[in-house]
Amino acid sequence: MKADRDPRPSARARQAALAADGARLHESLAHCRRELSAALEQQAATGEILRVLSRSPSDLQSVLDTIIANATRLCQANLAFVMLRTGGRLSLAARTGCTPEFADYLERGFELNRETTTSRAALDGKPVQIADFMTEPGVRVTESHHRERVHTVLAVPLLGDRGVLGVLTIWRHEIQPFSDNQIALLQTFADQAVIAIENVRLFNELEARTTQLARTVAQLKALSEVGDAVSSTLDLDTVLDTIVSRANQLAGMEGGAIYEYEEALQEFRLRATDRMPDELVDVLRSNPMAKGEGAIGRLATAGEPITIRDVADGDAYQSRVRDILLSCGYRSLLAVPLLRNERLLGGLVVSRKQAGGFDPRVIDLLKSFATQSALAIQNARLYRELEAKSRQLEVASRHKSAFLTNMSHELRTPLNAIIGFTRIVMRHSHDRLDPKQNENLDKILASGQHLLTLIDAVLDLARVEAGRIEIEPVEVELAPVLEQCMRSVEPLVGESVVLAGAFDRGLPRMLVDEGKLRQIVINLLSNAAKFTVQGRVEVGARERDERVEVTVADSGIGIAADKLELIFGEFEQVDPGDGHARGGTGLGLAIARRLARLMGGDVRAASVPGAGSTFTLSLPVRYRVPAA
Repeated sequence: MKADRDPRPSARARQAALAADGARLHESLAHCRRELSAALEQQAATGEILRVLSRSPSDLQSVLDTIIANATRLCQANLAFVMLRTGGRLSLAARTGCTPEFADYLERGFELNRETTTSRAALDGKPVQIADFMTEPGVRVTESHHRERVHTVLAVPLLGDRGVLGVLTIWRHEIQPFSDNQIALLQTFADQAVIAIENVRLFNELEARTTQLARTVAQLKALSEVGDAVSSTLDLDTVLDTIVSRANQLAGMEGGAIYEYEEALQEFRLRATDRMPDELVDVLRSNPMAKGEGAIGRLATAGEPITIRDVADGDAYQSRVRDILLSCGYRSLLAVPLLRNERLLGGLVVSRKQAGGFDPRVIDLLKSFATQSALAIQNARLYRELEAKSRQLEVASRHKSAFLTNMSHELRTPLNAIIGFTRIVMRHSHDRLDPKQNENLDKILASGQHLLTLIDAVLDLARVEAGRIEIEPVEVELAPVLEQCMRSVEPLVGESVVLAGAFDRGLPRMLVDEGKLRQIVINLLSNAAKFTVQGRVEVGARERDERVEVTVADSGIGIAADKLELIFGEFEQVDPGDGHARGGTGLGLAIARRLARLMGGDVRAASVPGAGSTFTLSLPVRYRVPAA
């Protein structure tokens, strides 16, 4: 019987199996080591790129150079470059590994079409790999590609939030397609390039905004300074010097001037300059610019900013000062009109020593300064007009006062004679005249006394206006003065009217012109008595905050609210509305208020129609002589 075969493998077979397992394990370990090494290399490359990004967020070139260097090394490529998209073209941003001739080819950039791998990746928005560029249909193969030995090409788009920003391209001299891992790695590098591009964009935007903010702050500060100058002084030359200096500085110009337009003469006269040679300033001052001449003269017809790109262009710029402008180095001019309520008041001109146009922001800035300049010129003109009218009014006032004084004195002499002789006739002939004749004499005497009162009031007013009334303060007790004033007007108070006084205790002694005080109070009491048929007229006095307030309150007809200030005017009287004239000159309240103000006080009124009025005299306890 034949013996069974031993199922167990022989020692040799077991050794062979172990050797095969060891080889597989060794290969697997070697593969893991290679993958680990590649991962570490990729990590190191990524870390290097991130370090470059963090060191200088605005340095895009350093980041792109680092990216393409690591891309060629880790992807076993021979050449790499980055193209950035600008509109419909791709422009070279970074390169490595190419010859100078091919570098020139890349510098020319690519149109966005399908003739290059790089353009295809930009158009498709996804990675594009061509195993052999030389045989790929539809691509444009140049002599430069042949010399560079371009075969396997991989292009990965740089995708950002704003679309395709550019393309990262690598290639090999031999036909050897890139692996999936290498494509993924290149995509990682592309993403890092996008981060760098966005960082630079954001940095530039922030820097631009910061610069613009700083410029805006400087402009606002300058305009504030100009506004302060305009509002704080009427010295036009000082204000215009400030304006042209700040405008010139902020606009970055090399010369500036402000002209005032004389409409009657139809010419512009130089008022202020900044950073301009003395010889040029002398010529400009001695040669006013006619309407239509040069840049400034054209403002009179254009009414809008005028730009001269090149002074040397005789067709664009015609002026008597053209030669001296060129000799001083000036080549371009900008003139902005000074307008106020659509009226041309002048022009602001800035100049540069290079030809060319002007930034719209500069024009807008100068318009702001032009507005301030126009306001300053208008204020100065109004002030000059006001001064001239004030002088005229002063002269007229002196003439009026002199006339009133002279005429009043001339009238008083015959009037006093009329009153005197009337009284003599009435005293000696009263019994010999019939009642009608005596009545007529009474009317003559009353009319004469009324006219004399009017003349005295006019004289008082003339003295006040002429400044010929002097305040002679003395120490007085207020209450006795008020009581005397009340006794003086008692005859004027009707039988149905109660005249009363209510004074606070402990009223201070006042330093005041007693005569002027009496005149004011009697005027107020007389006025109250005149317009109060029945009821009360009450005089009050109190101290408040180192001032004394004397009130005269009545229960008369009252005054409408819109008439309260009018009654303090000259020859103004309240219409009682009952058809009965109250008489008077219409000067009492006007004189009272003016005398009060001469003594540092005032007279004010409050009233309710039909219920009465209250007049308040406010005076300082101690009169202070005004400073000279």
